Amino acid sequence: MKWLKSKDEFDAFFSGDFYAGLSGAILDFDELELGNGVILRKISAHVTSTTLISFNATTLKAPVTALQDGFDHVITAELYIPENFDCRGFHKITLVRLIAGVLRLWTTPSIRILAISNSPFSKALENGVQNFTGLPLETERRAFALASDEGENLTKLRMEEVVKLWKNAVDLAKVHPEFKLGLETINGGQFIRDPALTLISICGALEALYVRGNAELRFRTALLISSYLYPSGQKRKELYAKILKLYDQRSAAAHGNPKHDADALLDSFEILRMSLMQMIRENRVPSKEQLIDNLLLGSSASSEDKK
Repeated sequence: MKWLKSKDEFDAFFSGDFYAGLSGAILDFDELELGNGVILRKISAHVTSTTLISFNATTLKAPVTALQDGFDHVITAELYIPENFDCRGFHKITLVRLIAGVLRLWTTPSIRILAISNSPFSKALENGVQNFTGLPLETERRAFALASDEGENLTKLRMEEVVKLWKNAVDLAKVHPEFKLGLETINGGQFIRDPALTLISICGALEALYVRGNAELRFRTALLISSYLYPSGQKRKELYAKILKLYDQRSAAAHGNPKHDADALLDSFEILRMSLMQMIRENRVPSKEQLIDNLLLGSSASSEDKK
């Protein structure tokens, strides 16, 4: 095990091949090529941790006891990024987070990046565990744990859209910081301990994607989102009403009087998820003019079925 002492050493450590250990997904295949040398493969590793406390004022030594916390997870998949992959200027950790975000959108939001390393988790025993160096990443408790109605089993069929579209997400994140913010909100929103802060964060991400200005937010945001995601009709009207309600709850939360419930938070996650998925499918973040066209001409930005 090696300690990383500086940012330069940290960056150099991850300049070669890169591996991320994922939990929250059960692979129905041994290995799947995602494109450009990126591979998702089945593995098994146990990650556990606890916090120790010593009542010696100067050093950690006996008597020592454990606090009632810690975590215990099983790494079930390894995401491999080759050394020569074009990361579009992103650090490999950021790249892995973007890919994990796409996995969460299309498969299951229970996925977490438990640990990262410059050597394969799948060959740690073969190479000698004393030579393995890794860092923990998303080990905190999910305060608002989302799940998929299709469960955590990932088949090749469920992975088809991910394989087809994940590079679109990386390209969009490079060009559009508001898109990257939205995907990072999907990634991190489950871990925010205060649900009011989660709701404010999601609404902020939606505003960055749709409004991009200082105009009145509530009606404008609801109109632009609903007209982007659905054509004219009852579904658009229902989504518009749902977003207005979310904004009333967001306003209450922002002013220290939260009135939202779990359903409101779930709805906000779903609206952001639908928005990001449609943008990734189209490989574009709609411009202000395109959003206005959707609103005034009565069409939606895409004829794709909504999922």
